[in-house]
Amino acid sequence: MLPVAAFAADAEHPDHVPASEAGEDLQEYVEGASRLEGRIMAPCCWNQTIDIHGSEPAYELRREIRKRLKAGESADAIEASFVQRCGL
Repeated sequence: MLPVAAFAADAEHPDHVPASEAGEDLQEYVEGASRLEGRIMAPCCWNQTIDIHGSEPAYELRREIRKRLKAGESADAIEASFVQRCGL
């Protein structure tokens, strides 16, 4: 699993967003998104992946992944960019 730069938030802070409020843009199936989202750790808690974590930072990363996949970028390239961006 890939950690992502930490944010100061967790489920007890106001940044927590219930899944029902995450937005319809995350309900649409995008090929490859689930696999990638299940490999990246939520930046605000470090014990859940972004596919299941309910924070706004996790949802923003999911939106970015889906947007980039829809634009034709490969999952491997997206993953590599997260690693590079986070200095891992």
